[in-house]
Amino acid sequence: MQERRKTRGRTAIAVVTLLCAVDFSSAALQSSPGQPDLSVLSSEERGMVESACGYERRNNGPAAYYNCLRHQLASLQAGTGHPDLSVLSSEERGMVESACGYERRNNGPAAYYNCLRHQFASLFQDRTPRSSAGTADKDSAPLSETPKVAEVPRVAEPPKVAEDPIELALKEDEARFCQDTQNSRCRAEFLSSIHFRPVTLSPSGKKGLIVELSAAGYCGSGGCAIYVLKETDGGYATVLEDIGTLDGFQVASSTNNGYYDLIRFGKMTGSSYTWTGTKYVTSKTTDSASNVTATPAASPSSPASSSSDGEITLWLVVILVIGGFAIALYKRATKKKCILCGNFHATTGAYCSTCSATMSEAARRASEQREAEQRARADEERRAREQREREENRETSTLADLNRLTGSQFEALIGSLFKKDGYTVRHCGGSGDEGIDLVLLMGQEKDVVQCKRWKSDIGSPVLRDFYGALMHAAARHGFIITTASFSPSARDFARGKPISLISGPEILRWINGSYSSRDQKASRPKTSSDTGTFDPYAVLGIGRDASREEIRAAYHREMVNYHPDKVAHLGRELQQLAKTKAQEINRAYQELSRSR
Repeated sequence: MQERRKTRGRTAIAVVTLLCAVDFSSAALQSSPGQPDLSVLSSEERGMVESACGYERRNNGPAAYYNCLRHQLASLQAGTGHPDLSVLSSEERGMVESACGYERRNNGPAAYYNCLRHQFASLFQDRTPRSSAGTADKDSAPLSETPKVAEVPRVAEPPKVAEDPIELALKEDEARFCQDTQNSRCRAEFLSSIHFRPVTLSPSGKKGLIVELSAAGYCGSGGCAIYVLKETDGGYATVLEDIGTLDGFQVASSTNNGYYDLIRFGKMTGSSYTWTGTKYVTSKTTDSASNVTATPAASPSSPASSSSDGEITLWLVVILVIGGFAIALYKRATKKKCILCGNFHATTGAYCSTCSATMSEAARRASEQREAEQRARADEERRAREQREREENRETSTLADLNRLTGSQFEALIGSLFKKDGYTVRHCGGSGDEGIDLVLLMGQEKDVVQCKRWKSDIGSPVLRDFYGALMHAAARHGFIITTASFSPSARDFARGKPISLISGPEILRWINGSYSSRDQKASRPKTSSDTGTFDPYAVLGIGRDASREEIRAAYHREMVNYHPDKVAHLGRELQQLAKTKAQEINRAYQELSRSR
């Protein structure tokens, strides 16, 4: 039953669509003027017209094809017909027809005849000087072998060519072209570059020409020079000059001051020109060809064409409305079948709403289960890692155990202890580490660590080198950690500086959990200014029996580390600390110098 209802709905939609298409086709054919009568043309001219309109016939449909035929017929009727080429020899006639072959095959008989006239005019222009120079010259006799050809008035023809109304209208451009080219054949080249199309410029039937000048210097990226000539008594007058193509200028159906408007079409937009009474001027920019007549040479037929376009648009709207209504009926009559439960549903997907909700709930539960499994796996890995660390710490319960570790193992152990204190640890050990083995990060703070798995005590030279690395790294604090201990001079050097010293026993307490690097950092020795006592010998790091030379050497050694130029690239806190330390060094040196 359901399948039978679907079949009936599809059949009804097909019938409605077919009826609408038939009505639209009949209305379009009735509103179209139909195919023009070409019986007045010769078979040769009819063949050229059909060849010129072949593209519209193959690609743009009958309406465009009929418009092209009417345009060709109007252009041919506005011209003067086929020029008489009987005065030419067979060889000259063959060359002329070959030169105009493109117009014959593609542009229609009017353009072909126009090309023949230009070729004919160019040929007679070249012959004029020779004919006038010596008609009685015996050397010119071989040009004509029969008296009949010699009697043809070739010398009388050039004056008619010189009086050509198009050439007269473009006389200034011809003179400019000959002046620029400096060529004896400039007139022939100029005439051969002229292509024109006759048009009707007014509802009263005022004729005119749209002329394209394709000579050198008259064409560019925007097209060639275009002239609109209006027919006057005995010739033509230029009423518009612009850049474009011959087919890009069309006559519109709108009028101003008794003349049709002109429209020039480009790649995206075009220009509109209106008649002012004496010439055409630019009026506005247009984006469509809705106001252009289908046949520029037959403007009176424009109202019928405009009415036809309105009817076609109306029928298109009707078809779209009926099609949308038919699609809605089809969707309502043909519901889909759920591929999971088999029930019919009106949703756009392949599943009904019940099955879709069930699958969404199952997907949510599966996602929650995966997340729980991932959390359990992460907890298990964390417990295993902590167990391994406890076993490793259990293996390093004495100083001897620490001394048996390799350098990389010792650094890894110290890194794990800092991780327990909340630091993010980055290992930098190896060649080129510049005295820094670990970098500690906690928030915006940056600390550095140097690990020394030594059996002998760490002296002050090691601390001086590390302090320089600390300043260069722009760190806030530094840790020197060793399996051994620190000499008194090293502890004196670290006093008052952002350096914490951690020896072997403290490492064992750290492993057992009774020690923290944060405690060591918080309880580092204070400067003499912090404690309220000032010991110049401790500041300079010398004994009380030091000589004047030793005091001066210690002063220069300490000032090198805290000079303002040395810490200019570091942070504000370290610059302030260096400034305070430099003041203490200067004060200690002055007091010891006065006492000696």
